[in-house]
Amino acid sequence: MWLMNPSFISINIGSALPVTSGGTGLTTIPTAGQLLIGNGTGYTLNPLTPGAGISVTNGVGAITVANTGVLSWSGGSTGLTPATATTGAVTLAGTLGAGYGGTGLNTYVIGDILYSSGTTALSRLADVATGNALISGGVATAPSWGKIGLTTHVSGTLPIANGGTNATATPTAGAVAYGTGSAYAFTSAGTVGQVLTSAGAGMPTWTTAGTGTVTSVTGTAPVVSSGGTAPAISMAAATTSVNGYLTSTDWTTFNAKQKAITSGTAAPSGGSDGDIYLQYV
Repeated sequence: MWLMNPSFISINIGSALPVTSGGTGLTTIPTAGQLLIGNGTGYTLNPLTPGAGISVTNGVGAITVANTGVLSWSGGSTGLTPATATTGAVTLAGTLGAGYGGTGLNTYVIGDILYSSGTTALSRLADVATGNALISGGVATAPSWGKIGLTTHVSGTLPIANGGTNATATPTAGAVAYGTGSAYAFTSAGTVGQVLTSAGAGMPTWTTAGTGTVTSVTGTAPVVSSGGTAPAISMAAATTSVNGYLTSTDWTTFNAKQKAITSGTAAPSGGSDGDIYLQYV
């Protein structure tokens, strides 16, 4: 009004100047930190409302907005750590722990095997010499490499084709193994002096060897037998008509006989040509 009529020295406005006239439409004096915020038809006085991780400090003629949220971060027990400063892009470093899907390990050797060494931990089992097998240590015990114990680490029955017996029976002392056609079985133990007797395709058995008795004895001439189970065996002395043994008397007689007579050509001492002579030898 003054601009249109400069003769006016003062203006007394009894109501708030509306927004359409360049005013605020408000007659309330704002408190520290309040701002004029458009509401669609005018202005409303309101302070800034802090959100998560944000703080707002209203001062006289000033408003301070600060970050009260993530200023830095840590991987905690995951094993992951921040590799750079607290601002900008986050780059992961460290080793992811077993409890979070990792291994907790970052170095390995060819042949290593991982095994659980705790409820949230993994460990490396180093490889060993060729020919060893992985053997369970039992519940809550780490495995190890070693040789397979045939008395403690195997089960089942080794077939004949693999060098076994295909049998599970334990033989008694003194028993003998025999083939059944598909496996080995064992006889019972015999007694002292018994012999093993074949039963063909069946199981051989232990039997006592027979002693036997003489029921009859005969002789061939010049040997003579009286017969029976206890015969008298004899031989007669030889005679001119009976074959037999040579008696000592006959031997002496024959041994004392005259030596044999032979003929010769050399004339004995005192003889003459044409004489016939005999010589004892």
